[in-house]
Amino acid sequence: MDVKARSSIELHLADNVMFNVDGDINAKETCDKFEKVYRELCCKLLKVDVKYEDDDNALLLLRSLPPSFKHFRTTIMFSKESLKLDEVMEAIQSYVKMDENTEGSQAYGLYVKGKERGRS
Repeated sequence: MDVKARSSIELHLADNVMFNVDGDINAKETCDKFEKVYRELCCKLLKVDVKYEDDDNALLLLRSLPPSFKHFRTTIMFSKESLKLDEVMEAIQSYVKMDENTEGSQAYGLYVKGKERGRS
């Protein structure tokens, strides 16, 4: 059971995170180690008191969109000199509404009308 749990954990880790995993520890020890590492990182970031600018938040939002927004994301990122979070949020909402409206109005099949050919 522990081997399956540890394997599952390792499969979901990014390559740059794998170096933190020792080969001889079990699944619980692996989770505990990551919890300690990431708690320390979070504490350090809180101490630094990093504040994100509006354009940084806009980029973070765009990067968090699912793959189905690939073309939308590219269009928004390269269509403006600077990004504003509220403009990006409005664009996403408009895009989603437009996508919802067009789904119901699309035809899902073709109807061909023409002369029938006789069988010989």
